[in-house]
Amino acid sequence: MRWTSVNEQVVERFHRQGQPYVHAFFHDQLLLMTYSYRGQAHGRRLAVLSSRHRDGEYLSRTLERFGHLMVRGSTGRGGAAGLKEMIRHLRAGRDTAFATDGPRGPRHRVQIGVIEAARLGGAPIVPVAFAASKKKTCAPGTPSRSLCPSEGASSSTVTPC
Repeated sequence: MRWTSVNEQVVERFHRQGQPYVHAFFHDQLLLMTYSYRGQAHGRRLAVLSSRHRDGEYLSRTLERFGHLMVRGSTGRGGAAGLKEMIRHLRAGRDTAFATDGPRGPRHRVQIGVIEAARLGGAPIVPVAFAASKKKTCAPGTPSRSLCPSEGASSSTVTPC
């Protein structure tokens, strides 16, 4: 798969300056989030908020293999504790990642948690979006409807300035 990043210089500047930020994306683009984070090249690790449900456990195990730190908590289970831990990570200088709309929805509507974490952690929010020339839904009929690039696809990561 060919991969293109747009406006990556915004994030590169944060990495060079040691500025932590919130990596914000929609829940259905979660599988592609790992590819868009470039902090490892600067010796950084990403703290990712994941639910305490079974699907969150699968995600956590996978992302830990990529070297990310996992924080567990969701709207229904441990949300306040998870949010506080994400704020602590930001204050300690770590980048964080949030699915801004959550798995229950409403789909593609940003919830307040990511905004509060950024405000209280003193960090900018970097919205990240993904696109693929050929794609399919990984889990049709499920609430997440995760985007999966198909074979031969070219993909893009867009970070608005």
